[in-house]
Amino acid sequence: MANYPDWVLKYKKPGHYLNKYKDHYRLYKGHCEYRNGKYVRIVDEYLGTITEKDGLIPSKGLINSDILVYEYGFYLFLFNLLKNIYNGQIRTHKKYADTIMVLAISRTFNISNNLIYYTALKLLYPNYDDKLANYKLTLSETDRVCKMIETEYSKCSNINNIEKILSTLKLVYINKRYYLSQCDNDVYQIFNTFGFEVKCYGQN
Repeated sequence: MANYPDWVLKYKKPGHYLNKYKDHYRLYKGHCEYRNGKYVRIVDEYLGTITEKDGLIPSKGLINSDILVYEYGFYLFLFNLLKNIYNGQIRTHKKYADTIMVLAISRTFNISNNLIYYTALKLLYPNYDDKLANYKLTLSETDRVCKMIETEYSKCSNINNIEKILSTLKLVYINKRYYLSQCDNDVYQIFNTFGFEVKCYGQN
């Protein structure tokens, strides 16, 4: 345990943990989960700030931004599964690569244009530009990439309900930060089977 001062430690209870920030400390309620071969600390609740002068200043629990929820698990899996295809597009058609990937995935899995905004596709492929969608190169490459996606995705044919299971993992954006939702435990098993990592968008 870190060498915290007594005026901080008196607020720490089982299931709580501390982080130092500048000249004060932040108190969280959390737990650990075993993921990808290691234990990961999960934040359940931010409880407040501790200062030597004022003690614990409880969090007001304010939400100061819109709450956005994205379909994430299935699209993060595809992002990893199709990485070689994507890298090939980056090498040959860098300006169009993200747009081609989003269009090809959308077509392959029957995702309508208005639903794209509720998936993580535009986060995972941030240079997607619908203005490029009808370019001749985009259209021809999208046709080609669709066939490549079907080939890659066939590797998953032995996993029952893979799309349904992976769809239980959401990405939640709140107070300008992204968080992973709770999900079916099989999500981590599927990722591990393919050697992929379940990680929150924006993490290094």
